[in-house]
Amino acid sequence: MGFLSPGSFGIKKSKRPDLDSSLKPKDRKMAHLAHIALYMLMFFIPITGYIMTSLHGYLSWFFIWELKPFLSESEAYKFWGLLHKYLLQYLIYFILGSHILGALKHQFIDKHTKELKRMVSEVTVYL
Repeated sequence: MGFLSPGSFGIKKSKRPDLDSSLKPKDRKMAHLAHIALYMLMFFIPITGYIMTSLHGYLSWFFIWELKPFLSESEAYKFWGLLHKYLLQYLIYFILGSHILGALKHQFIDKHTKELKRMVSEVTVYL
């Protein structure tokens, strides 16, 4: 979770190129919602994993730090396990796959040749 904060700060502070003006408003909205959903999932997947392991009584590791369980052992780990291992994982696969397919659609079907170049061009992050 901590690694998201500096990156998010740098991304927010950096100047992003504007979207192509030929994009439909619906496509702009969907891309924006996909970005928000992906950032939320990157935040919540580690949290649900930590809650799941805490409720199961196991230690967790965050890079080099050992995190002891903060909750007492409980059968609720099954719910958090389902949420962490299945629901959120498949949701991130679906959203990421849809986002990639949308970018490829704009590049090859709609012939918006600037969009893919805009996404993969050199990015400068100002911290």
